[in-house]
Amino acid sequence: MVTPFHKDGTLNLDGAARLAKWLQDNGNDGLVVAGTTGEAPVLTDAERLSLFEAVIGAVTIPVIAGTGTNDTLHSIHMTKEASKLGAAGILAVTPYYNRPSQAGIEAHMRAVCESNRTASGVVRHSCAHGSQDFNCVVAEACTRSEERGCGERCCR
Repeated sequence: MVTPFHKDGTLNLDGAARLAKWLQDNGNDGLVVAGTTGEAPVLTDAERLSLFEAVIGAVTIPVIAGTGTNDTLHSIHMTKEASKLGAAGILAVTPYYNRPSQAGIEAHMRAVCESNRTASGVVRHSCAHGSQDFNCVVAEACTRSEERGCGERCCR
C-alpha cells in the first residue's frame, strides 16, 4: 500500500490506518507496508516502525512489513522489530547498490531469514539486482515449518 503523508511531508499515521482499514474492507486479503511503492527508502526507522504499528493495529488481515535494506544487520534489526509489532511476514530485498555475488545474496537472505522468528515468510525481489535464479538453499534456510517459507518474485 502507498504511505500517506501530510502536506508538510510528515508521515500521516492516521491516514495510513484509515487506508489500511479501507483496503481490508474492500476485499484485500493482506497488505504490504513500506515496500518500494510504500516509500520505504525515504522513511526513517522510527517512521517505518510507527507505520507498521499503525497498520497492524488497524486491520485483522496479515500485514507484510518491508524490512529489507542493502545492509544485512540493519535488515535483521528491522525484521526483529517488525516481528515484535506483530507483522505476519516481511519483505526482504537483495542488497542494492553494492551488488554482491550470488553467494553474498544467499548469505544476506539467510541471515535475514534466520532472524525472522515470528513473521511467516520472506519475499525476495531480484529484478533490479539482475541476480541468478532463486537458490533453493535460501528457501531451505527460510523454511522452518509448513507455516513458514519464502517466496520469489523475479523478472524473467
